[in-house]
This record gives sequence, C-alpha cells and structure tokens, in this order.
Amino acid sequence: AIGRAVAIGGLQVRLGQISLVTFRDVTVANPEGFDAEPPFARIASVELRLDTWPTLRDRTPTIPSAEIQGLDVLAMTRADGTSNTGFTLVAPSGEHGGAVAIGELTFRDGRARILHESLRADFAIQMETRADAQGHQSLVASAHGTYAGAPLTAQMTGGTILAVGHATQPWPMELEVENGTTRASVHGTIINPLTLGGADLQLTLSGPDMRFLTPLTGVPIPSTPPFRVTGKLSYGEQRFHFTEMQGQVGRSDLGGTVTIEPRGARPDVTMDLRARHVDLADLAGFIGGNPGRGR
Repeated sequence: AIGRAVAIGGLQVRLGQISLVTFRDVTVANPEGFDAEPPFARIASVELRLDTWPTLRDRTPTIPSAEIQGLDVLAMTRADGTSNTGFTLVAPSGEHGGAVAIGELTFRDGRARILHESLRADFAIQMETRADAQGHQSLVASAHGTYAGAPLTAQMTGGTILAVGHATQPWPMELEVENGTTRASVHGTIINPLTLGGADLQLTLSGPDMRFLTPLTGVPIPSTPPFRVTGKLSYGEQRFHFTEMQGQVGRSDLGGTVTIEPRGARPDVTMDLRARHVDLADLAGFIGGNPGRGR
C-alpha cells in the first residue's frame, strides 16, 4: 500500500471480541537507488487491538487502538535532491478497499535520524506520545544535532498523530528551536499539519544577525544588528504570511507584513514595513553596505 517492500519477522494473534494482533521485527525498505541496509525504517513491534466482528462483517479493519514500539527511521536526502522519504501510495483494490479506522495511536521509543546533504543537516529526533491527567494524548519530540552546519536543539509538543491528516479540527503545536545563535518559537494551531493549512501561529525570532535566518527560512537576508521580531504566521494560496509583525532591529523598531512565495530556486518576497524610529545604520545591509556607524 505504500509502494515499498515491507517484511514482518513474526506474527501473533489472540482471538476474541477484541482480538490482539502483534507484528514483530517489521522493516520498511528503501526505494530503488538506495542501499538495502540500513532500511528506511525498523519497528520492534506493532500491536493492534482489532474489533473482530465489524472487521469481518465490513471487511475493513476496525482498530480501537494501536501501539508502535521501537520505531527507528533513517531519512536521507542527497545533494542531488534524491530522497528515501517519498512514498507511492497505492489505491486500495477490491470491493471492500476502504480506509482503516483507528481510534488511538501510541508511539513508544520512536527515533529518527535526518540526513540532508544540501542543508548540511544531521540530527536525531526522539518522539513518543504522552497522556495528560485527563487522558488527552499529545506527540512530544526533541531533536539534537546540526543544521546548516550549526548546532541544533529543538523541543516540540503537538496534537495526536491521528489528527495530523484530519482537516476539520485545529492541531495544537508548541515548538522551540535553537540553531547556532538564532532562536525561534512557534505557538498556536494548524488545521492540517501536512499542508500547513489553516495555520494560526505566533512566531518569534531572535538572534545576533538576521543573515543567520537564511537556512531556517530559505530566504537570503542581509546582515543586521541583533534583532527580535514576533508576529502571526499563516499559509494560504501557496504563500507564507508573517503579519502583525513587531520587533526591534538594532536601534530601529520594525513592524508590518512579510509575504513569501517559495517558488523555484528564488522565493518571491514582498515586504510592507513600518517604523516609528529608524536608524539607517541598522539597515545598511539592505542597500549593499555593512550595518553599523562609520561604514
């Protein structure tokens, strides 16, 4: 169904009104053009609680809960852009090829290593699901390594895994990133995390120089004095919108909106900026100079 070879090392079934089905030592192969070892993913075990009668009657698996234990992913993108993360989803065949219904999905001891040559990125992610006192689940992840050749640390708390593909309810997210000397934080909700649809996020960026934002944003930015800006981040019509922006760049205050259309090799950037106080020495980088007085 995912267009990859999937191998199952062991299968155990305990029948009942709610049957327990356990797959052990599961591997998901790399696509053609990548070495067979290590594979794209290894999973120690997948445990499914299967509602037996609806499954047999409708010929569509009805799964009240599932637990994935020991997920280990290696995601690679080469300098030429080829990656092992793309999947060719095969449409279900047959009269009863409907979607699988899963009530709750739990991750235990999930790991992923991300290698991206052109971004000079090599970092590891630890992830698991946690439940609060009311039983509400959330996805918790942390990352450590390098990005753009600089040290990277990140912490994220989001909604449930199964809500990722639903475009009906907001998916909460809190993200803190430190990449070298630059810090970014994102708080808010997204209707569809896979497409960034319906984003209602508060973004804060700070650091000693805006040029260090280029690896994080994909937009070349001239050198500036220390800065801190905050505003609302959204996505629509294939454009990122940074609105209600307020902040400080050196001695200058800065507000307004920034729109980024990430098309092709060069993103299209439109800015509508306003300030109550401007020291032109802070903005010299935008007209080909170096920020600071006497330059």
